[in-house]
Amino acid sequence: MSTTSRASEQVQVLVFTDESNRAWEVREIREAILPARTGLLLRQEYSSGWLLFISGDERRRLAPYPPGWRLADPVRLRCWVNDALPVRARSGAEMVSEVCDLPNVETGPQSTT
Repeated sequence: MSTTSRASEQVQVLVFTDESNRAWEVREIREAILPARTGLLLRQEYSSGWLLFISGDERRRLAPYPPGWRLADPVRLRCWVNDALPVRARSGAEMVSEVCDLPNVETGPQSTT
């Protein structure tokens, strides 16, 4: 396992491998959920933070995060990654449709000629 830090705040990242020897990183997400993003998270447990597990393009969340998780051994981390819920990836098409679904706005009076 390893630890990484960022300037201005300490961010601990643990690295471990699962039963199939797949590498995972896990970090604690503690930011408060912004009101505009509340609808994106379906479960109330996320309001107090969660553990984010990352392996390649796959992401999983475990909420609420267990106290003392930074001291967990690889066996415990493997159990938690298996319990964590997959994060559904948002496709580019979904993001474009969100931007394009704006109401039509007339730009001014229409000509009758």
